[in-house]
Amino acid sequence: MNPFYSYISISLLVVTVVIIIISFLLKDRLLTMYKMVLSMTFAMNIGLTVGVMFGVLYQGNLFLSTVLSIFIGITIGVLCGICFGFVSSIEGAMAGLMGSMMGAMLGEMISVPQASTMLMILLTFSVCSILLFFVLSPNENQGRNSNKISLLLTPTLVMIALGSYLLFGFELSKDNARTENHSEQHHEGHHHDHLQRNH
Repeated sequence: MNPFYSYISISLLVVTVVIIIISFLLKDRLLTMYKMVLSMTFAMNIGLTVGVMFGVLYQGNLFLSTVLSIFIGITIGVLCGICFGFVSSIEGAMAGLMGSMMGAMLGEMISVPQASTMLMILLTFSVCSILLFFVLSPNENQGRNSNKISLLLTPTLVMIALGSYLLFGFELSKDNARTENHSEQHHEGHHHDHLQRNH
């Protein structure tokens, strides 16, 4: 598989595993409505990314890309919501289905270079959505005298690490777009030469 699509696939797998682990750890600290919002957000973001990727990989075969995307979107939606309960898993499954189906249609309609940029934007949304856990869950350390240096340093280091990882992905997407453009130009030139020889 293309290195860029491998990067996207591995990133989505890691994001899903991280979401499941954090969901299990924080499930008792979140309100029921928050659990449903988180399930829907995670499933929709990941489903859209998966859908666009399969839409690009199987351009010209919308049926196959849609079916594969829906299957994976529903599975991821259930996994993202299962720790929160049955209702949240249904919410996640339906959001995953809808997101993956729309993503597959979008991937079918746009060019490969455009899809590379779109995949990185959607992956950024998927990664950053994990931060919602810490926005919506109550802070147990509130009211205590916490180490101010660690409170500033930890988020800063996390943001630097995530930023570096996503920048690497954007560079891969640019390389992928350049490769595809070169391939299309070469194919068009070869086709033009072939037509000239026939005339």
